[in-house]
Amino acid sequence: YIYSMSISFKSVENITPNDGVAAEVQLAVDGNTIHLVWTKYNADSTQTLIQYAKTSDGGDNFSTVKTLSANPTKMAFNPQIAVQTNSSGTYVHTGWSERVTDSTDSVIKYRRSTDGGDNFLTEFDLSDTGTNIQQRWQKFATKGDYVYAVWERGDTSMTLRFRMSTDNGTNFQTVIGLGASGTIGSPGFPQIALKGFDPHIVWSKLVQETTKKTIFYRRSNSSGTSFSDGEIQLSNNSENANYPQIAINGDNVFVVWHRYNSIYLSL
Repeated sequence: YIYSMSISFKSVENITPNDGVAAEVQLAVDGNTIHLVWTKYNADSTQTLIQYAKTSDGGDNFSTVKTLSANPTKMAFNPQIAVQTNSSGTYVHTGWSERVTDSTDSVIKYRRSTDGGDNFLTEFDLSDTGTNIQQRWQKFATKGDYVYAVWERGDTSMTLRFRMSTDNGTNFQTVIGLGASGTIGSPGFPQIALKGFDPHIVWSKLVQETTKKTIFYRRSNSSGTSFSDGEIQLSNNSENANYPQIAINGDNVFVVWHRYNSIYLSL
């Protein structure tokens, strides 16, 4: 049987001011409210900002654009967003990478709203700091009052970083390093999915004995308090695998990744 359904879309609407280039847009949906975050380049691409807007009527009208990154002189990029609704209210969690100096050093900035995106609290550094560190590709997941964050840290430790909050982002626990350290390349493109309150994380990484990337997986059985299970290598060293994604349904964990011109799935 073939079932067809007519789908119509509303007319295209430009929600960003025409004073530069907008890119790297991300969205999160909560009921009829759509939350958007993006990177805004100025006219000559010498500065970048992180901006936010939302619509509460399915896209008919958008709020005034808010600039989330506080320092316009520093390069901000790679924004991410997650929405969390529970008995305490609706929280909007945003994060982005931001250059510390004119060099390539960067930190993960975090800023949240406790009133559904109407107002945002002061930003702060979610990541640990240091020199010769590139921290980026952060991802968020939420469940109940818990907020989970994972990101790439590129320096001599070359590990993933994980941090969580149990109070809707008010306080975050100590940063946890994930993934065996190495000297070839930092773990990249992390993704996170939740089974209940337990985070499951995948990422790609160059391994010691080859110049090709492989896919690794690790989980917590303690709601993110610790990661007692070691990392599991899912792809072969010869595959040059990258860009993993993860999803969970019941007791089943699905991981998919790209290899050359093919897509691979691990169950």
